[in-house]
Parts: sequence; structure tokens; C-alpha cells
Amino acid sequence: MGIMNFIKEALREPTKDELTFTKIEEIYSTSYFQPQLEKVISKSMPMNNEFLLEKFPKNISTVWKYNVYYPKNVRFEKDDKNEHDKNAVKIIVDNTQIGYIPSERAYKFRKLMDEKRIYNINLKISGGEYIKKSDKSKEYYKSSVNYSVKMYLLIRK
Repeated sequence: MGIMNFIKEALREPTKDELTFTKIEEIYSTSYFQPQLEKVISKSMPMNNEFLLEKFPKNISTVWKYNVYYPKNVRFEKDDKNEHDKNAVKIIVDNTQIGYIPSERAYKFRKLMDEKRIYNINLKISGGEYIKKSDKSKEYYKSSVNYSVKMYLLIRK
């Protein structure tokens, strides 16, 4: 195989049959990384709760300040100095660590990283402050939910 064919093959988009879908529901340490998650998600466009409640109070029962954010700048970094997991992999968004790959998947995940088989990363961050309408009255109250992270990956077979 000539160098040009090698380069063409390396740059070729994989077909659907060459990819597999993986979903990671629970990212480790998100409770520890709540301030970092808030910092990252605050870069998304926040909704103005008060404006929405004024304009659509009859149609809306819950309004999130930062409902869902799909960051574009996601990368993984091996954490060889982690005292809890020798295979730990950090999840970095916009140069801010937001958690770890679950330890039961970390070894395999490192292998995928080494083999450069991770093709596409789709990260979803959700949660934060919200305003909710009470069921029995027209009153609204403010509350918040911890941020959570879900990850969807396309892996080369």
C-alpha cells in the first residue's frame, strides 16, 4: 500500500457498519465536580425564567435556567496518578475537568483511546436551577437539581 492510499484510508469517514454506539449513563464524581459543571454549563445560553413565566404562565409548569448543554470541546485524559483507580480517565470540557469515566469501564476505555477508536463524542449536561409551578396554586417556587452528565459515543469496530 502506497503512502497516498494509506493517507486516504486514514482520512476516510467510517461507514455505519464500521461503527458501534455506546451510551454511558453515569459519569463518576459529578457530585464532587458540581462547581465545575456549573461553570461549564453557564457558557451555554441561559433562559430568562421570569420572562418566560410572564409570557406563558398558563402553558409552562417547569422552566429550567440551564436545561441541557451539549459541549463541543470534549476530550479525555488518562489520570495515572489517581490513587483510587489506576485506569482512571478524566473527562475534560472546555479545559475544565467535570468527572471520570466509570471505573468498571476505564480499562477498556483507555484501550479505545490508545487504539484511536473513539470516533464521535456527544456529551449531555443537564440540571441546575429551575422554577416550578405548584400543582394546587398559581404560585411558583425556585429549586435546583444537581447537574448530571450522560455520554454517547460512536466507536470504530
